[in-house]
Amino acid sequence: ILEEQAELAEELVELGAVIDVPWLIADADHSGCISEMNQYLDAMNEIPEARRLDVLRVLVRQLEKRGKKMYLSDVIFTGLDGRTNVEIAQLLLDNGDDSAINKKQYMQQLVKLNANPGVVALLLERNFVKTPKQRDELISLATEKKRTELLSVLMDYKNRTADLAKEAAKEAAAIQRELTADPNSAAE
Repeated sequence: ILEEQAELAEELVELGAVIDVPWLIADADHSGCISEMNQYLDAMNEIPEARRLDVLRVLVRQLEKRGKKMYLSDVIFTGLDGRTNVEIAQLLLDNGDDSAINKKQYMQQLVKLNANPGVVALLLERNFVKTPKQRDELISLATEKKRTELLSVLMDYKNRTADLAKEAAKEAAAIQRELTADPNSAAE
């Protein structure tokens, strides 16, 4: 597959061959696979960018035939161009298990690296940001780093998804609790 010989790969599958490598399959044991994962990412990066999506589609199709999902971590998602290529990001998210990705940390990294705004928008839609606080932290980071395109995407996301009245009421309740707290308590 990595040598871009999809027809041969299909024939091998018909003969009973399966992809059975733990560094690629989501429900496998990934301990001790770092070297193989790095070789896999190096091999994928040797494939011209214009053809990388097609190779990933073949890999995904082969895994799908076995009822498996692709293993995704921050490093793999980025290493396969998920940070820069919206189509690859979409394919990976649709066919991979992203539970190994620290979503909060990854979103912060994407803002710092000035990632593709389309990828950031896709990840926002895929609930990589769980709370209004995380969202607002990303907005502050994008402002601080002068990432205007990403700031636009984040503000659009906030405008579409935020329940501003609920968030304001929650903030006001927190302030009220603080004001009425017992000043002699251990916490105070």
